Amino acid sequence: FLATFYGIIATSPTKFMQRLKRTKAFAKCKRLIKNAMGYGFALTLMSIPLLILVPLPTERLTGNNIAFSAYAAFTVWTLAAFYRAASSFFVMVEEPEEQLPLGG
Repeated sequence: FLATFYGIIATSPTKFMQRLKRTKAFAKCKRLIKNAMGYGFALTLMSIPLLILVPLPTERLTGNNIAFSAYAAFTVWTLAAFYRAASSFFVMVEEPEEQLPLGG
């Protein structure tokens, strides 16, 4: 998902995108995209043991429960990182809507 956004920006021949590449906002957006992709990769690797072990909350404060809680928190963190990266991309490339006079 984010790799597509990054590919669009990196390969776009338009002058707008060429100027955008030299801004601090683009550098920050690129960093957010790379971080979100790294978090997504890490979350994928963290999911494999959970598919095999299938921790069940049968007791309080066991290692499995703590590990699953950390996994759930990291999942929320990763989703937030994806949202932040995508929204910063849309803010940069969004064109303002045409202002229509009152009454249409």
